[in-house]
Amino acid sequence: MKKPFLALLLLVGAAAMVAGSAFAGVDEISTNELGNKLVNANTVRELINSRAAKLGTSAGVDPDTVWFGHSYTNHFSATTNYWNLWTGVNQPGQVNPNNAIWDWNHSTGFGAVTGDSLAGWWPTRRAYGLTGGLTFTDDQRPWWAFDMGNVGNYVINQGAGGKRTVGVVGYWHADPGAGAGTGVTWSPIAGTKSAWCGLRQHGDNSIKDLITGNSFNQTVLEMQGETGGGSGTNKRFPGYTNAMDQMLYRDIALTLGSTLNVSFLYRTRMSTDQGTAAATRTGWFHGDPLAVISGNFISSSAAGATSPVDSFSVYIGSPVNDAACRYSDGVTRPVFDAQRRWFSEVLRINEGSGVPYYEIFGVAGSNPADTLSASPSVNVTASSTIVNSILNSTGNPGRVRLVFRVKTNISFSDADSRATGFTSATRGAAIIDNVVVNGSTIGDFEGVEQSGINSIDNRAGATAVNNWKSTGKPPSIWFHTEDLNNLTYNDLCGPPNSP
Repeated sequence: MKKPFLALLLLVGAAAMVAGSAFAGVDEISTNELGNKLVNANTVRELINSRAAKLGTSAGVDPDTVWFGHSYTNHFSATTNYWNLWTGVNQPGQVNPNNAIWDWNHSTGFGAVTGDSLAGWWPTRRAYGLTGGLTFTDDQRPWWAFDMGNVGNYVINQGAGGKRTVGVVGYWHADPGAGAGTGVTWSPIAGTKSAWCGLRQHGDNSIKDLITGNSFNQTVLEMQGETGGGSGTNKRFPGYTNAMDQMLYRDIALTLGSTLNVSFLYRTRMSTDQGTAAATRTGWFHGDPLAVISGNFISSSAAGATSPVDSFSVYIGSPVNDAACRYSDGVTRPVFDAQRRWFSEVLRINEGSGVPYYEIFGVAGSNPADTLSASPSVNVTASSTIVNSILNSTGNPGRVRLVFRVKTNISFSDADSRATGFTSATRGAAIIDNVVVNGSTIGDFEGVEQSGINSIDNRAGATAVNNWKSTGKPPSIWFHTEDLNNLTYNDLCGPPNSP
């Protein structure tokens, strides 16, 4: 297309816009006439020039453009300006004390206080659910199987001093049910509280995680399944979420030749549905998401009708050595976050037959089927042969770890209730109570968090021999600050700080 012809088209378009705007009110070219006016290119140019002439600058020292961001000058206040935010100018690459921009090149006003290089920003990770019109088995798209429902365990993966979180350490917690807050309709199995793997509805702040200070409610899942229909979010809490792996565990000191008797009361209210569409059906990772191998990746595509459904399971095995944990990829590493763990960071499940672990109970669906029926009871005894096989594991400290685990698939929960129709009727995934080991009650969950022996206590100084630990590991987040000198930088506009 020739340039003069293109210019003519643009002018015609501009003229049409001017003519159309005349219907709305007084013509800007003649303030005495109403209605349409036929204009030419010269008229349009005069109109544009007249508008430009009306532009001006503000009086005084206040600039026309005010930038708001992280200030180069220290305005820090622990109560009113924690992240040192201020108004000013935007001059990247210039050490201007009036700069108010997030350039991540300095830590004025907060670095010494929080050690947080992200300057208060929250990196998040969302589930990837696009097929691109292609059909792959789930082992060819394993990222679909990440525990995105553990986003409620979110914490900045940064060193000490900067571990901000909007989540809770673990979803399992001692809860009075209908005895507190709003929306919850279930009553504790025994006494005034039970251990519950569930979350309260948005705005119900009645029960809090004493480690993070955040409430056990829907808010911790704000960045999971944030889509919805015309009536709002698909979430319907109290309840539980998709794609979560949540554990409550405790260590039992035993000697060779001992048996281990475990009894408890429980209730579950979980979906038994599964996605069956070939392009989207998805299994899960059993231990951790580091390797797509047999035994660790449980494929829905391969399992067919027996693909994973939401489940409540109980395991015993050897506790992980936090300094040297064997992961599914065969690599031994220290546990990165002792408060937030994968299953392979709770039990030693990747060390072969010499370090065995056992599932002693498992169930899916609603138990009891009738919510008015009595809570089912479990009474299981592990023989001395089983106990000895655990205690004889190399490096075992004379303990058997008892783990209550809830693991859910990628759909059909209270988190997508308005889309799938499932509801746990405020009951969440599972409730347990009156845990008795070899005749001694170690879990009535009557005490508040951190209230002493047998309570849930996620503090680093509280041992699993005396206390219950609630845990879940959030999906990894990758946004972070990095020195440009360590990166390949190929920008068409030139090197950093180019004008």
